[in-house]
Amino acid sequence: MGLQRLTPEGLFKPTAYSQVVVATGRRLVFVSGQVSMDADVKLTTYVVRYTPELRPLLAEARAAIFNPAALPASTLVGVQALAEPGYLIEVEAIAVTELG
Repeated sequence: MGLQRLTPEGLFKPTAYSQVVVATGRRLVFVSGQVSMDADVKLTTYVVRYTPELRPLLAEARAAIFNPAALPASTLVGVQALAEPGYLIEVEAIAVTELG
């Protein structure tokens, strides 16, 4: 399996995520919301009561997990609530794996 990280001309070059990740593999996997994550996935992070002031804290948490040279494609979404009242963050992932 190979991953190619791209920032197409004309798009902002982010430091915390990749604009586009192209995966070559044999099987596409959709992962439900989790608290664990892996650097070889597309992530959507849902944050309860998100405000822009939280971005530095979220960036610090991501930096502790992801290699800056291998950032996943990523989306951050502020939401009112998640499935349970105590949940504050949920991560959804899409991964490509080899058959096996």
